[in-house]
Amino acid sequence: MRAGRLSVDAEQAKDVSLKYKVTSVPTFVILLNGKDVDRVEGVNVMELVRKLKALKVRVEMPPLAAAENRELMQRLQAITAQAPCVLFMEGSKNAPAKGDSSDAVALLQKAGLEFQHFDVTTDSVLRQQLIERLTNKGASNYPLLFVNGEFVGGIDKIKSLQCCSFLSMNGIPGHYFRLQQLISKAPIMVFMKGSPDSPRCGFSRTLVEMFKKHKVTFDSFDILTDEDVRQGLKQYSNWPTYPQVYVKGALIGGLDIIKELEESGELEAALNP
Repeated sequence: MRAGRLSVDAEQAKDVSLKYKVTSVPTFVILLNGKDVDRVEGVNVMELVRKLKALKVRVEMPPLAAAENRELMQRLQAITAQAPCVLFMEGSKNAPAKGDSSDAVALLQKAGLEFQHFDVTTDSVLRQQLIERLTNKGASNYPLLFVNGEFVGGIDKIKSLQCCSFLSMNGIPGHYFRLQQLISKAPIMVFMKGSPDSPRCGFSRTLVEMFKKHKVTFDSFDILTDEDVRQGLKQYSNWPTYPQVYVKGALIGGLDIIKELEESGELEAALNP
């Protein structure tokens, strides 16, 4: 693996600093194929060398054979079955590595969430294989959070989850994370009564017809099939009625909002931010 180095003056190139979320200097941002996969903040040469070596191993690791993939899945299932919330991290809950792992532990503990952890520094093979397997789901570095056996996301996702009161609800953290996963399942998600082929209320039918007219590609969820989602999403988004339209995980609104956007000529822009 060949590595290149580029120095950037954070003050002179503020757009670059914003893009890579640089808040202090020096910050070493490690890129792979143009994507931010890791970073080291401050003067920490040993940590930088360690992360570059880990990236080298990751890049040079051959694709998983079928048997290796099965073994990885079995290990992953065994680890994530230990608790509803499992954090794959560098270090432990009591002694997390500085940086993202430490931040994740602090956020989850502040939210009052019970969770188990797995220290990936104790298993270099699993550490590399897990990242490789989850790359298409946005995983680039640790920590990685799993809820009820399902991958939720890394530090950015954990930080966004921290903002919601659902995290303080006792005993049902998985319910909140499930809503997060559902609204982000597709670029445009519609929560409605029935399905696009068979809507079961006039409002849902009207919305589907509007989207068909504008050739909008979307996925949907029938709230009549799951009362927990139906009631939970109302509280989650503070929106009492259906249908509800989400774009890239963010609520756009209901039928009235979609109609207003259509009338103002802003619908296409709202659905393609």
